[in-house]
This record gives sequence, C-alpha cells and structure tokens, in this order.
Amino acid sequence: RIGKTLEHEVDVLEHQFQRNNVRTLAGTARFLDAHRLNVTCPDGSELVVSGERILIAVGTVPHRPETIPFDDHHVLDSDAFIEAPRVPRSLTVIGAGVIGIEYATIFSALDVPVTLIEPRESFLDFVDREIIQEFVHILRDRGMTIRLGCSVAGIEKGADGWPVTILDDKRPAGIHLTEKEKLTLSVNGKLTKAQLENAETNDMPPPYRLACQYIVRNEDILVEFSGEPGVEIDLRR
Repeated sequence: RIGKTLEHEVDVLEHQFQRNNVRTLAGTARFLDAHRLNVTCPDGSELVVSGERILIAVGTVPHRPETIPFDDHHVLDSDAFIEAPRVPRSLTVIGAGVIGIEYATIFSALDVPVTLIEPRESFLDFVDREIIQEFVHILRDRGMTIRLGCSVAGIEKGADGWPVTILDDKRPAGIHLTEKEKLTLSVNGKLTKAQLENAETNDMPPPYRLACQYIVRNEDILVEFSGEPGVEIDLRR
C-alpha cells in the first residue's frame, strides 16, 4: 500500500512539473562553476545545464550509528520502518525531529504504546513554544512517553529477543502525571504550577509522585524523591 501511494505521489508531481513547464533530468550532477552543472545521465551521456541560482535539495538518508545494532526487523531506521509488514506492539522512537514526530504520532493514533526519546531538552525549535507545549500535553494525554534530555547509551536484546533501549540517565521520569496525582499533589501543597509544567513539558520529575508510579501501586501513598531513600506518606491519614 505504501509503495502504491508513493508511486501515485510521484506521478502527481511529474504531471505538475509537465503542466508548469518544469524540465526534469535523471542523473548525477557536479558543479562546473557557480552557474553551471554537468549532469551525467543513466545512459552515460553528459549534459550541461545552467541557471542564475541553483538550489541543492538532494534529500537525506537516515543516520545509522555503528553502536546501534540495526537488523531491519526489530531495530530499524526510518526508511526501513516504512516497509515493515505489520504494526508493532510497542515502539520506541529515537530522535524528535520532523520524521520521528511523524512516526510517533501516527502509531500513537493507532493505539501503539510509544516512547519518544530526544537528547536535547526541546524539539521542533522552529515552532512557537506555546504550540509545542500544548502539543506535548496532547501527546501525553494519549499515553505517549516523552523523554527529553536523554541520550541513548545503547540498545541490547533482552532474554526474549526483543530490543531494550538503555538510556544514559538514571533519573525517574516526570512524565504523564495522572489526573489524581495532579489534584492530590496540588491540594496537599506538593506540586506547584511551575513544577507541573516542568514535568509535562521538560520531562523534569517533580519532587513528589504518588506510588502508583514507583515502588508499589497505591495512589494513596506519596513518595518523595530527594536523592535519599524515599519518604512515604500515607495520604489517608
């Protein structure tokens, strides 16, 4: 289906080029000077084309670091992923660029559990920050896990053969506070508006979480993260 869609899009573009008198050439180009290109065509012939301005838009290919064990089955780049024959049961996307965000949102909409990892503290910096903050809230409301400021230390195969992404930080995530957490922590004076925004937008954990996130699953227990052993406070008292 993807191949047919791409083929159709290429046909549409070529038709648009013809209708607007845009000449297209297939081949490998090299500069002769600031205004002339030598194009080597697939049949070996050469052609010189010129222009007052020359736009270089050759496209990109995914970066494949040697430290990542790509197998084009469980660990894939964005080009190989589009040819995958099935929807994954879960997905980790490394890199919150335009393509990474595109894949993350598509599969999140398909109810696939998605984790998005970005080494920088922000993403899509060319977009207004208020829009990004709202976008992040929407993604997290859908259940997407977003880890900002985290680099990938490596990818290993677990005992079941599935890949496990190892991050270079050990801090607890501040992501996806439940509605009960937001209300309970705020009412008890344990969560300020600034801390909530920092947790949901910048993935910085607030000083307190409910134990539904860590240690035991009990939303009536408050856990403090202070670098020391956790302080548990029973909120039912």
